[in-house]
Amino acid sequence: EEQQRQLRAAVVGRARLIHQMNTLLQRPDTQQQKLGESEEQHNGSVLFKTLLGELGELYVQTDRILGEKVFKVTSPLVYKPTRTYRQGVEFFENTDATVVPFGFEQTCRAVSLLMMTDPTVARCGKEVQEPPNTVTVKYQIKSQLKPGESYKLMVYAAVRRYREPGRMVFVWRALQEGLSTLSGYHANETGWLVLRPHLGGCVMESYVRLVPASVGDAARCKAASDRFAEVVLKTGEGEVNDLMVTLEKMLLGDTK
Repeated sequence: EEQQRQLRAAVVGRARLIHQMNTLLQRPDTQQQKLGESEEQHNGSVLFKTLLGELGELYVQTDRILGEKVFKVTSPLVYKPTRTYRQGVEFFENTDATVVPFGFEQTCRAVSLLMMTDPTVARCGKEVQEPPNTVTVKYQIKSQLKPGESYKLMVYAAVRRYREPGRMVFVWRALQEGLSTLSGYHANETGWLVLRPHLGGCVMESYVRLVPASVGDAARCKAASDRFAEVVLKTGEGEVNDLMVTLEKMLLGDTK
């Protein structure tokens, strides 16, 4: 019953975000001007406020959600989501853990820099009032499934950090929008990352859930839907790999 409740909540949340994406972000500029939409709507801050509004509840769920998962320790952290169907809902989930051979405090500082102050993406704090230990970002990313086959995604994300005695918790919500040939496709992402001391080092546990969706004509093309999901998964894999490489370089630099 609890799993059914979670799935119903995920479906409702997905529908709400997709509706906001379509009404706030996908209209042509001329139509926005004609309808007299506010600057707040145009820059997507209403969408960010929705994402921000869900972070507190995600944090409350941390122990329950992660307590239900079985973490396999790998080196480095691996991002290979598996496709799952439950109660008629298709989603992808990734559960993984890794042990970092550096001190807990040192690792927390480095991960915080990577998660909260990435200089390669646009901060949205000017448009959205960010609570403490919270960032909102918007960025475009490219992905190539094979030579000559390039795709683009627009990512809207909100991340929050919580510091507790003996551990640090990151929670995030993100919406990934397909651009150009992937227009009409979206992926609703929810994630947790927990760091805690482990035998002189630090263990990182990560759980990510992705719920793909499509609207309009896009909803009728299974092949294109699968292609979009593949693009999102490959993009996520690349981002996690880059994060782990950068984290190692930062930690090694601190020890010199």
